[in-house]
Amino acid sequence: MCMLHRYFNVINFSIYQAMLLLALFYQHSAVKLMLVLLLLHFLLSPSRQTDMRFMLLALIGATVDQVLVTMNVLTVDGGIIPFYLVLIWCALALTFNHSLRWITTLKPLYIMLTGAIAGPLSYYAALKTGALETPITTTSYVAIYAFVWLLLLPLLSYLAQVITYDHRISHE
Repeated sequence: MCMLHRYFNVINFSIYQAMLLLALFYQHSAVKLMLVLLLLHFLLSPSRQTDMRFMLLALIGATVDQVLVTMNVLTVDGGIIPFYLVLIWCALALTFNHSLRWITTLKPLYIMLTGAIAGPLSYYAALKTGALETPITTTSYVAIYAFVWLLLLPLLSYLAQVITYDHRISHE
């Protein structure tokens, strides 16, 4: 096994964190660099084809955020979620095949609790840095995201297992 592949979970985690920080602090100005980091992930990945299948999770996440825009939980220019948020979803989706794969092994209750805590924390950080805006109270915003992520993380985790299982079956 190549040394790069052995440590790819660390690379994947680092790329995700870098993209998250870029989006939090530079929003639209960071899009080009975020695209470069996403491309770097695919250039270095030991499982490019499977990683592409994980983009389904990004589509689901971006759709959820778009629904929250429609419901006036998030305020965005033009009524469409910003591209940097779509790129964050792409980076997060890729973690389910690498650095966040461990979460798929947890019991559903623990996945739900993790989602209900970690999801709103990320969105709260985005609110505080100005990367996202909301017309509702901070308490309502956090409560809505806690509920959304209580359901969303188990769904994404389940779908990650299905994608991984389907990939293994098709290559046997």
